[in-house]
Amino acid sequence: MIKFFRQIRQNLIMENKTSKYLKYAIGEIVLVVIGILIALQINNWNQNRIENIEEQGILKNLNIEFKNNKVLLKSDIEKNHNALKTGQTLMDLIGADETILKTQNTDSLLFMIFEGGNVNFSENTVLELVQSGKFQILKNENLKNLIFEWTQNKARAFEINETRDRISSKFVEYLYSRYPLKNIDIYGILKWKKPSSLNVNKLLIFSDIAFESMMDDYLYNVKRFLEQQEKLDSIIEQIITETNHYDH
Repeated sequence: MIKFFRQIRQNLIMENKTSKYLKYAIGEIVLVVIGILIALQINNWNQNRIENIEEQGILKNLNIEFKNNKVLLKSDIEKNHNALKTGQTLMDLIGADETILKTQNTDSLLFMIFEGGNVNFSENTVLELVQSGKFQILKNENLKNLIFEWTQNKARAFEINETRDRISSKFVEYLYSRYPLKNIDIYGILKWKKPSSLNVNKLLIFSDIAFESMMDDYLYNVKRFLEQQEKLDSIIEQIITETNHYDH
């Protein structure tokens, strides 16, 4: 084809038909431009098609990932609600008569407050989006904002959880010489067959201001953490709704 156009151009020049040659040259340029534009259009169409396929894959993975996260979070929220409720029961026992305290299974109650939920999420798709720079592939602006909000709130949840863990560690240290941990671990993975045989008045902690203050501080952070988890649950629900069309 190129050889054909070149031959026509040479013939026109040899015949000294300048005006015709100019028209031909302009026509050739127009054809080249049209060819380039068509090629660019095809390339853009192909690129958009590839990005659309990739976006649908990302949306599907996000939907699956956050549905799994919702299941995990639901379990953790329930554990934290139980820990908070148990802690409130213990707080009501502080300052009570020993006769009342002996009617309560304080070993089990102390075990339950340390069994709150954590923050373990699957984030492979979100991390890949951020690290690969493919975030701009998503066309849904609301979904982008939700993922950004999720990341911020999750980081906040981790901070609160770290504070709760530090207080929990201090709490356990406090109990070392005041309350037999073996009694508490009867309900844990150690599953001791019998409580400690040492003569320790474990109920004295319920008349200690340090115990009350530690319990108050610990429950305060359990409550903060629970509120943050509930925010995350709301964001998860919205992300699932935004990606539900791509769950197949």
